[in-house]
Amino acid sequence: MKIEKVLNNNMVSAYNTEGKEIILKGKSIGFGKKRGDEVDWKLVERIFVQNDKRDARHFEEYFAKLPQEYWDISEQAVDYAKSEFGMQLDTRIILPVCDHIAGAVDRYKNGTILRNAMLWEGKRFYPNEFQVGQYAVDLIRRRLDISMEEDEAMFLAFHFVYGQLNRKETDDLGIITEVIKDIVDIVEASFQIRLDTESWDYRRFVTHIRFFAQRMLQNKQ
Repeated sequence: MKIEKVLNNNMVSAYNTEGKEIILKGKSIGFGKKRGDEVDWKLVERIFVQNDKRDARHFEEYFAKLPQEYWDISEQAVDYAKSEFGMQLDTRIILPVCDHIAGAVDRYKNGTILRNAMLWEGKRFYPNEFQVGQYAVDLIRRRLDISMEEDEAMFLAFHFVYGQLNRKETDDLGIITEVIKDIVDIVEASFQIRLDTESWDYRRFVTHIRFFAQRMLQNKQ
């Protein structure tokens, strides 16, 4: 496979066997290269398939110019979500996460802090994703020396919530969240207890409810 365009030292574009433009990312994969050179597959770390020319142009104009630190943080957060919680995520989730981090860093540098209206519900009903968001915020603090609020961790967490849903389920996210809330409320009221939202058992319970809600909405047993 030959390089179509060098985007930066760590990214090049090429065409796959289906004729779709793809972005290949890897340390120094574009260093000293030019159009027509062979791709060094030993350097390839990520492959992004572009859906259309507009996607490819957006990538070239925006994502390829972002600092490497944003990419590293995004990739580490995605890898953490997969290894720690077994989340089934497409590689393309790195793009919106990276985009969000870039915007959040700009906002915090300008002193603008957004409050997340879904913080309480998100922490309670999507604890695994929230932990991934916290992991990303901690990476930002350590790598970029910028401390962010829990609200930002929840904003990031919802990228991982959406990343595990298909298009139809994304539309149903509000209903899924309500089902989780109602079932948790029923359990707490029936047994006169307050569930420990920090416990691993609670995380597993909420995950099971979420899968139940998804199956219910899809009329699957």
